[in-house]
Formats: sequence, structure tokens, C-alpha cells
Amino acid sequence: MRKFFLIWVTLLLLPTIVYANIDRGNLSLSAGVGGSVNTSSGKSHFNYDNLFAAAVDAVNRGTPVPFHAKDKADFVSKLNADYFQPLPEKILLGLGFSYFFESSKDIKSGTYIFANPRNRADYPKNYVVKTKIDPKGHFSVSVKPGYQVHKNVLIYSLFSFHHMRANLFSSSSLNTSNLPNIILTNGALRIRDYSERRSFNGFGLGGGVKYKFFRNWFLDICAEWVRFGRKKITGPSFTANRDEVLVDQNIKIRPTWVDITSSVGYEFG
Repeated sequence: MRKFFLIWVTLLLLPTIVYANIDRGNLSLSAGVGGSVNTSSGKSHFNYDNLFAAAVDAVNRGTPVPFHAKDKADFVSKLNADYFQPLPEKILLGLGFSYFFESSKDIKSGTYIFANPRNRADYPKNYVVKTKIDPKGHFSVSVKPGYQVHKNVLIYSLFSFHHMRANLFSSSSLNTSNLPNIILTNGALRIRDYSERRSFNGFGLGGGVKYKFFRNWFLDICAEWVRFGRKKITGPSFTANRDEVLVDQNIKIRPTWVDITSSVGYEFG
């Protein structure tokens, strides 16, 4: 990972060093707010055993269940630092750094289908799992090739590397109305949720328009699609009636979203 980061930084800086003798570039700082559309996904692989008198009655092994984004739209804010180096023919090359402040994002499973060949009453119904992705540290480093369409207007594309730390909380809902009363009255139903922290690496693609509206003050409108790699976490589990009904699982999470932000900033130089 360290070698990859060093190669990335070298590729970012090399074009600026090569063309540094053409003209002096400009550093800018900005802050922005906008909307975020959550398109995160996941997949659970669960194991289910329903035992009767210590004999296997119904079994699922590694059955996959897809997860989809829930409550898709929310808000995002960020801080940006950009450096644009002029190149020939109104072309500029930008290097950017952004730090994001985001609300949590949820993904929710479909209803789990448990095997029940003998139509027993004591099997789980309407079982659904929800996983919350709560970013706690998210930044990006980007390359921004741009074109000066007017002295006050710059359009650019964006290619970025993202790193994020996030708390992941996975919980389940279980309809117990059809489980035997002995499970509930004796307190033998045990449900366990899980919370873990993971680090994600990903990439972003997008573009924007930068408009200088008063002296060195500018407006920057940017859209970016961000996609992280998958990470596996432990999913919720439950045990009922002295280990006669068992469910355990792991979930693979892929955070993905689209940010559309509007930033106001100041350009130095």
C-alpha cells in the first residue's frame, strides 16, 4: 500500500515539475456543501440450521442475500485545496486534496429465505438485516486536467484516489410471533448485532466547472462518482431454543455514492 501511494504522488507531481517553467500556477482553497446519492451495496452469506431433537431438519449453507441502498439522498460538505498549473493552448493541470464530512449511509437486505421442508412453525420469518456505514475520516487526492474556456471559466475532469475509515453497525429484525413460546418465556432467544471499524480504499471519477465571479473569488460546481473496494464484516447472529435454531453470517460491504457539491473559494496569486 505504501508503494502504491508513493507512485500515485509521483504521478501527480511529475507533470507540474515538467511544466513549471511555463507560468506560475495558482493555489486555491474552498469549502462546499451539496447532496450525496447513496448507491452502496453488499451481499450476505449466511448459514442456517434448524434442528429437531438434535437431528438436522432444515439447512442453508452459504446462501447469498443481496443488500441495496436505503434512504438514498443525504448531505455532504467538504474542504478543498487545489493547485492549477497552466500548460500550452489554454490547458491546465490541477492537483487537488479534499476532506469530506458525511452523514451515515444505510444498506438493507431483502427478506431471508430459510429452508423449511417440513413446514415447521419454529423457523424465522420476515428476517431482514440493515448495515449502517458511518464515515469517520474520508479524504481524496485527485488529478484535474482542465481547459480555460474563458478568462473566468475553467472546466475540468477529475480522477481521484479515496481513503476512508468507517464504523459499520449491522443489526437484524426478527419476527418472533411464530417461534415456540418456550423460547420467549425462558429467555432462550439470543440475538447478537455487530459493530466493527474498517478502512476502505477506492477511486472517484467526475468533473466540474470553476467560475471566477469577483476578483479572486470563485464558485466551483463538481460532480463525482466514488466507489470503494469490498470489505467483509461479521453479520448479526441468533440462536434459539437451546441451539436448535442457529443463524450466523458474514457480509461484504461496498460503499459507493455520487456527490454533487457547490463550493465557494479564494484563489491566491
